[in-house]
Amino acid sequence: MPLLPMPNLPKRVSVLLVEDNEIDASIVLGRLKKFEQISLTWVETRQACLKHLADHHVDAVLLDLNLPDGSGEDLIEQVLAAANCAPVVILTSTDDDQRALAAVQAGCQDWLIKGRADGQLIWRTIAYSMERKVAELARFEAEEAVRHR
Repeated sequence: MPLLPMPNLPKRVSVLLVEDNEIDASIVLGRLKKFEQISLTWVETRQACLKHLADHHVDAVLLDLNLPDGSGEDLIEQVLAAANCAPVVILTSTDDDQRALAAVQAGCQDWLIKGRADGQLIWRTIAYSMERKVAELARFEAEEAVRHR
């Protein structure tokens, strides 16, 4: 199946990688280093993630769901609130469809299984997540405009 064309994106895309496992983080960092348009920052904890999101604009977040200081739905809720509309993509080490579905239902844009995603798949997932988030926000604004007529 041919790949879909990449969405129109800014020249530089700021991505926050939240991953406590150094090996998993180095794999993602290594796989994305060839994409010059990505500016990637890595943090290891929920606290560092929330601080980074408070201090910096990001275009997307790659989030591990099991951090030493937060996990699961509480972590998702906190990161989504702090991400200022940036899409959140979950990184999971298990092929657990139920957990992935729960993350998407909680507001995440997508999920990737660690170790199975090459750089192109990670980059496309980020790009499509950003595009879907823009469409989602536009739809929400249109619905709000109709409600307030």
